Amino acid sequence: MSGGNLGGCMYICCVPKNLAEFKKLIDVEQSLFGDRALSLEASVALFKNRPDIYTAVLCPKGSVAAYLTAYPLQPKCAEALIEGTITEPELTPDMLLTRHAKLERSSFYIGSVVVDSKLDPILKSILLISLAQYRVRQLQADQIRRFSVIMTAVSKEGRRLVNWIGAEKLNDGANRKDGLDVYGRTITQGFIYQACAAAERFFDNKFVHIDYPSRPLDHRGVVGIEARHPTVSHWQRAPS
Repeated sequence: MSGGNLGGCMYICCVPKNLAEFKKLIDVEQSLFGDRALSLEASVALFKNRPDIYTAVLCPKGSVAAYLTAYPLQPKCAEALIEGTITEPELTPDMLLTRHAKLERSSFYIGSVVVDSKLDPILKSILLISLAQYRVRQLQADQIRRFSVIMTAVSKEGRRLVNWIGAEKLNDGANRKDGLDVYGRTITQGFIYQACAAAERFFDNKFVHIDYPSRPLDHRGVVGIEARHPTVSHWQRAPS
């Protein structure tokens, strides 16, 4: 991942725009989680099917500073993941909701929440909150009022997210074949408003500038073909 001197630079928060950019994210994922991560082949299949699973923060040189993965699961697959009969490395495109499926009251599996460990604590918080805000804006664009999140807590950022959203344990790792506890909670519109308000207060400190897209992202282009980034969230350290 990128080095500790990222502060003071411009970052871009986006869905990876092509396979080359996407592979940078997967290289980080596999180096951190090993056999708990999806293989490159499986990840590419999911990316081609639903690019919006992946949200990354890229530094000016193009390396990955942070990323988040969120899989919209078919109802039966969400139940099987909670029970532990399937695990993250076994996810396949047919387990996901299609792009045009209704996401209201659906279940999202939060696979990874990662930020570069070399960054200072303030910048880490900025990147994590920006990833969350970007994902929330995507959901709001689809007019989703209620949905559920499911997650394990392998990384420090994952454990922090479990605590921050007040997720409850749904199943003990002893009952699941990957040995990981699984957590979840229902996310309502009220919770989203409260979380966004808290984040907006955080960003009022002038550390960052954010430019949100004026319309929902469209991922119908051909994956692997170089394309411009859509209008996305940007942020930078404000001058002192």
